[in-house]
Amino acid sequence: MNNKHKQEKITGNPHANETIKFVQIQAFKKDLKKLQKKFRTLGQDLKILEKYAITLFHLYKQIENRYISSNTIVEIKGIGNTENIKIYKVRKIASRSIKSKGSRTGLRLIYAYLPEQGTIYYLQIYLKADRNIEDRKRIKEFVRGRGKE
Repeated sequence: MNNKHKQEKITGNPHANETIKFVQIQAFKKDLKKLQKKFRTLGQDLKILEKYAITLFHLYKQIENRYISSNTIVEIKGIGNTENIKIYKVRKIASRSIKSKGSRTGLRLIYAYLPEQGTIYYLQIYLKADRNIEDRKRIKEFVRGRGKE
């Protein structure tokens, strides 16, 4: 194998034709509606987050997470993760509604990634000032429900 081929294999995009489907569960929609009263651009901010952070994190993960800071998206351990369902938290969400904060808005997003389906389910979005930790009961109910399928 020549060096050029090796380099393409390492730096190429092995998932160029893959996409991720994003689904909002009903409880998430309620959370989002409530927060959009305070952060009017949150819907648009989530679309940007999907495209430039979450999608890159999952589809390009095999290329050394080059595109994402390792502390922006973290897997939540001990909540029922399996090979088919992984639960993640996005710690840094930039919102154009808060000009001076950048990604330090205090917004948190919890989602489940089902790699075999290529689907992400948004489970919860909250403001850290209002709630210190994710709703583990909601997450466990989701994992239990998905495990039956």
